[in-house]
Amino acid sequence: MQEIAATSAADPLKRLWPRRLYRAAVLVVFVLHFFASFHTVANFWQWGHAGFNGAGFFQGARNSLRHEMVVQTPYYTGLETPGPGEYYTDHPMAVHFHMIGLSAIFGSGEWVGRLVPTFYSFATLFILFFLLRREVGRPAALLGIALYAATPLHQIFASMIDHEQGCIFWLLLCIHATYRWLDKSSPGWFATAALSISFATQFDWPAYYMSFFLMLYVAFVGLKQSSPAGSRLRAWLRWRRHYTWAAIFSAVVLANFFGFFGWIAAIRGGIGAMIHAFFWRSAEQTGYLQVLFEREQDLHGWLLYSLGAAWLISATWRLFARKLERIDLLPALFLVTQLIHSTVFSQAGKIHCYWTYYLGPFFAVAGAVVLLRVWRFAQEKLQNRSGARFVFNQTAVGVTLIALLAQGLWTAKQQRWGFRSGTAAYVQHYDDGYDLATWGRELSARFPREKVYYLIHKSLFRPRLEFEFYLDAPKKKQGHLGTSAQLIRKGKQPVLLLDLNRPQQTIPACPASRRRHVGQALCRHGSLTAFKGAQTGCLCLPSPGQELALALAGQP
Repeated sequence: MQEIAATSAADPLKRLWPRRLYRAAVLVVFVLHFFASFHTVANFWQWGHAGFNGAGFFQGARNSLRHEMVVQTPYYTGLETPGPGEYYTDHPMAVHFHMIGLSAIFGSGEWVGRLVPTFYSFATLFILFFLLRREVGRPAALLGIALYAATPLHQIFASMIDHEQGCIFWLLLCIHATYRWLDKSSPGWFATAALSISFATQFDWPAYYMSFFLMLYVAFVGLKQSSPAGSRLRAWLRWRRHYTWAAIFSAVVLANFFGFFGWIAAIRGGIGAMIHAFFWRSAEQTGYLQVLFEREQDLHGWLLYSLGAAWLISATWRLFARKLERIDLLPALFLVTQLIHSTVFSQAGKIHCYWTYYLGPFFAVAGAVVLLRVWRFAQEKLQNRSGARFVFNQTAVGVTLIALLAQGLWTAKQQRWGFRSGTAAYVQHYDDGYDLATWGRELSARFPREKVYYLIHKSLFRPRLEFEFYLDAPKKKQGHLGTSAQLIRKGKQPVLLLDLNRPQQTIPACPASRRRHVGQALCRHGSLTAFKGAQTGCLCLPSPGQELALALAGQP
């Protein structure tokens, strides 16, 4: 089998793309991707993947600054320093560290937290462009970034606070640095690869899967370059720079892995919570493949899957024909990484529809490579037929542009669908929770968090992490309309939250001695102040021997 190497032949397609036209097309892709990525970056945290993840992770950053602690506590809104029971250790900490730094500089606005995923979503396009341009030429680079930007999943979840966006960026940079080091041994490129894989592993777990296969590839390249002048075994065992790279690279990955788990064991007294999270997220799921099939039609689409299938056929044939190129490694790495991730964590994959994020680079690079190979194949076959070659070139360019335009318009449509459905939450009768978000902001502005204690009545059936982020104060849930004398003695101001749209869940739950009194109070204060379409308000309701603040949600 010949060595897997980059293609060095002159690109026959350069004649089809005048430099100014090419630069204009690249600029258009980057500009459109920029605006699509930053779409809704300053929105409230609302019901859905983006709202839940954003509220939780950004609350963790807020707690770290407030309590001067490093560990994440995304579900804690109390006043005292949280204990180990509140620690979140299911994922590495890179996203958390980014948000701590940004929050310290810019404050706690929603856009501050979303800057992390949005920046990486946009910056990934640069890494992908420069990597493809160097490996396979300008046309493939343009096709690759166009396919990546015209992927619904990337635009729907571009600003969702999570681990995938940053991990993909650093993995692509690591692969690029590895390619550069293979071409010319350089301490700088090796340091870039080591630093990139460190950042990637501190973003998300799939970086560990990919690092293993990337290490094997570099060692394989060194093995293929061994000259068996005598014993082949001795030639293979002769130490080469590739083996040094693989050994140090592996040590860096293992240092990140054991360092993170050692830190968790130190702060939590063990890794039992991690083991429990692993088995919970990897529990076998019925109907998982059917769910994936349905979602992938919305989040990637048939064009990308067709191009991916064509690349698989092409790569399989080239593997047996010993004609693989080095660029084929990139889509193969991301495909294998995604297959491992989705297979191992099937429970998480069924809940989180963005779990197939790592297919993005696979589809983008595989699609660009397979289209380029079809083009080059036709160029060779029509080499002596200039007229036919001209017609084919113009037709191919037109068909490609139409297909990309159709994919882009469909992606824009899917982005709007994702926004209107809680970032593709796939929830029947979806309610975006906008009224709860505005109400939560009003309550937090009205009641000081150091004094207030929220009593969330069961009638308020929708409160989630997004609503609790805005309350940002001690709270508990209850099924009655009473308050707590103990809270009063502690100097706290109890605030009861309930939903008047569900009267059967409010007034009947009140003790008989107070039912008439509460009913009159609700009726007397039925005309409440409106805030952006949501009926919200607050009143003081006298109680026997104490004062109770009653916050009302919804129309009476």
